[in-house]
Amino acid sequence: MTLGTSCVKSLGTYLVKPTLFRLSFPDVKENIFNIINHSNFINTSIEKSNVLDLYSGIGSFGIECLSRGVRKVIFVENYNKVLPILKNNLAHLKSNIN
Repeated sequence: MTLGTSCVKSLGTYLVKPTLFRLSFPDVKENIFNIINHSNFINTSIEKSNVLDLYSGIGSFGIECLSRGVRKVIFVENYNKVLPILKNNLAHLKSNIN
């Protein structure tokens, strides 16, 4: 199962104004997963993998990875205006899992 808009809303995921940074649009994320899963050049599976989410922003890509069965995601973000939102989103995700 992957995260859709309604699922993300139910997790209490917070967003910020897109003018502050670039969002990873759902089509872009879906294309990344399609390349990983269906490429003849990459012989790997996303399930049980470790993911490094550089420039995490609000964490939407890493959270999507977790919803697709990734074992571990490391979120890296240093933009101080978005860090509290990322931390809040991860806290909401953790509370909904437990």
